[in-house]
Amino acid sequence: MKSIRFIFRHFDYIILALMLLAAIVLVCSCQSVRYVPVETVKTALRGAATVRVLPNTPMLIGMGVSVNVVLPEKAKTLIGMTADGAASPTYKTLYLLHGLSDDHSIWMRRTSIERYAAQYGICVVMPFAARSFYCDMAHGEKYYTFIAKELPQRISEFFRVSSKREDNAVAGLSMGGYGAMKIALRENDQFCACAALSPVCDMDALRHMGE
Repeated sequence: MKSIRFIFRHFDYIILALMLLAAIVLVCSCQSVRYVPVETVKTALRGAATVRVLPNTPMLIGMGVSVNVVLPEKAKTLIGMTADGAASPTYKTLYLLHGLSDDHSIWMRRTSIERYAAQYGICVVMPFAARSFYCDMAHGEKYYTFIAKELPQRISEFFRVSSKREDNAVAGLSMGGYGAMKIALRENDQFCACAALSPVCDMDALRHMGE
């Protein structure tokens, strides 16, 4: 009887505690992959992983950044997948940049990038860059330096990717096309190819738009 009275007397607190516990479990279950072996990522997520690049020296933008990564895999038994995706000691890498109105998830949601990665045996890295135009902003984050210089180093900590120039390329859509061209031309010792899809290249016209 005392136990029953205790439950009724503190019923609100018990419910609150259970709700808090449920929230903690939910948050923990939604955490992105961080510093896990590449084989574990491939097995658990069938070639696709969201890596949370967290602030760490010499982190340039001072905050966590989400990066979607697709790895090639043997996928003949999966619906819609026909590629062998043979294992490689190191992967060639494509850095794929989103546009002004999108984010790093757009390629996974609206394209067949996972199938293409398997077909051609490449790693595809899709970073978040806000509306930065992939620039080092005067009063904001240094997205250019982060994506062009630091991100490749950080990705190599997570995955078996090649650091050779001939094994790295960058591409993007709209704002990302501008970013891809800018990065490829400036960092031509690091990237061997560039693809700019409907790029925003006339920055002067963009600056005076609406006047």
